Amino acid sequence: MENYYGLMSAILSPFFSSVSTIFKSEAAKALSPLVVVSFGGIIGSIILFAIVLFRKERVDKNLLRENIKDIGFLVVLRFMLGEIIFTYGLVNTSAIKAIFFTKIEPYFVLILAWFLLKEKIRGKDLLLLTIHLFGALLLSTGGILLLPHGGDLLVILAMFCFASSYIFGKRVSHNLGPTLGSAIPMGIANLILFPIAIISSPSN
Repeated sequence: MENYYGLMSAILSPFFSSVSTIFKSEAAKALSPLVVVSFGGIIGSIILFAIVLFRKERVDKNLLRENIKDIGFLVVLRFMLGEIIFTYGLVNTSAIKAIFFTKIEPYFVLILAWFLLKEKIRGKDLLLLTIHLFGALLLSTGGILLLPHGGDLLVILAMFCFASSYIFGKRVSHNLGPTLGSAIPMGIANLILFPIAIISSPSN
């Protein structure tokens, strides 16, 4: 049964990720990247905290203090820099191209794990990722060779930021739990970004 749920998660995750990229792209073009990032993040963190409350999970202050450095890196790399750069990239490229370039993230994860954590890269992993990337190319572009520029480069840079955050996110998730480990840095980042988004909004 666990294998079934794992398989379903593996299938549904990229589907929902692609759908959210399309909606995020349209929202960022209609509003502004900062507004989309801050409001979306606040709503996301509220949902995650609601799940935490529903599960009656407790926030251990000692664990928070012990993981404050990793949480800080996670806030900056993933929920601020990564999200902002990604959303600005979506404004300057098509959603379909952005979906393709998000498939580069696992490569960055492997490279950073090898370079910083000295983890061994297996040939099987590279082969599977290459097949995955090639499949994404065919599905997203019809097989047309794409040369990244402008918004594409911002999306690629955002994927590097996301991949860099896994080093810290892995420890936070292990120590605080996956839900709380995401809710806290997401909430902190978007409380910081919210007033900036309001001040910089075109309506002001």
